[in-house]
Amino acid sequence: MIKAPKGKSVSKTIKKLKSRKYMYVRVRAYTAKAGLTSYGKWSKTARSRKKIR
Repeated sequence: MIKAPKGKSVSKTIKKLKSRKYMYVRVRAYTAKAGLTSYGKWSKTARSRKKIR
């Protein structure tokens, strides 16, 4: 899990991915208040090599 400051973007580097191989990634936001967790919609699938933005 990657936590981002409110209103900021975050990138993540995939360290164990071999060259010329792809990883497909989806993300979603969430908020936690008073013991309840609310999730947003999943993003579209992004195809990436090594680095995700």
